[in-house]
Amino acid sequence: MTEKNANVFNDFVNQAQTRISAVEADARKAVAEVVERGEKARKDLEALLGKLEHTESVKKAQEFWGRRTELGDKAEQFRADAIKRLDAVTQRALAALTGATREQVEALVKEIERLAGSIEKMVKRPTTEAPAETPAEPTAQA
Repeated sequence: MTEKNANVFNDFVNQAQTRISAVEADARKAVAEVVERGEKARKDLEALLGKLEHTESVKKAQEFWGRRTELGDKAEQFRADAIKRLDAVTQRALAALTGATREQVEALVKEIERLAGSIEKMVKRPTTEAPAETPAEPTAQA
């Protein structure tokens, strides 16, 4: 490999490392935002449940709570999978830096860009807001 080709390859590898770092930082930020939103939603839901009386609304809230727990578990699994994937990408990037072919580096860059797109889509999704508090029933006057 000539010195010029080596410099071009090193520049390409440096760019790939920069992209990997950016994707990893974005992923960690997205995961932190998801966790923060989940905690806020949990606190809001607990406050709302504290205000409700034991009526049909309580049953609906309990069903919602069960669904929230299920979604929270799925979100946690997604976070764990995302971290595993980012670690795998990082490991592949390190392996690529130790003597990868141009095709291998290009495949790695495509994978990183795909993951970055997935993370961006996840971050841009609108969040669902907690249901509005129902007005209290009027009391009967004698």
